[in-house]
Amino acid sequence: MKIFAVTGSGQNAGKTTAVVNLVSEFKKRGLSVGTIKQIHEMNFSMDKRGKDSWRHAEAGADIVIAASPVEAVAIKRISGLNRFDEAMSLLAGQELDILVIEGHPGVDMPMLYAARDSDFCGSKPIGQNVVAVVSLSPENFGEMNLPVFHMTRDVSEIADLVLAQF
Repeated sequence: MKIFAVTGSGQNAGKTTAVVNLVSEFKKRGLSVGTIKQIHEMNFSMDKRGKDSWRHAEAGADIVIAASPVEAVAIKRISGLNRFDEAMSLLAGQELDILVIEGHPGVDMPMLYAARDSDFCGSKPIGQNVVAVVSLSPENFGEMNLPVFHMTRDVSEIADLVLAQF
């Protein structure tokens, strides 16, 4: 499985737009695709207090699977553990060609850096694993040591670049 991340310069940088466009492009190419969305809100939960699935976890279940006629969700409470490793463990047995992570995974892998404009590139350091910058306004970027792509118009070229990293 090929794994890469889309990181960026904070909220509204375009990370989700880039991920959605790339997932769609990879699917058009016949690839099986998974995603992990990093969530930084400390009190965020997929589950709702008082719901049956929440009560299962409160009772001590190590993992709760909530299954409806149209989807299944795994809820595994973690504490003090590496959330990336935990998320990866939930993917065990999945036969994916590519896994796209939205947000910095905390491990070395190829990354795209999403930014609204070149000013936002300075708000977070661009790491050594970044292979390109993606933006809705690439024309606002000056000289960079990395290629800069439009995250919707250039999605095919971005996908080619990502796949060439492996």
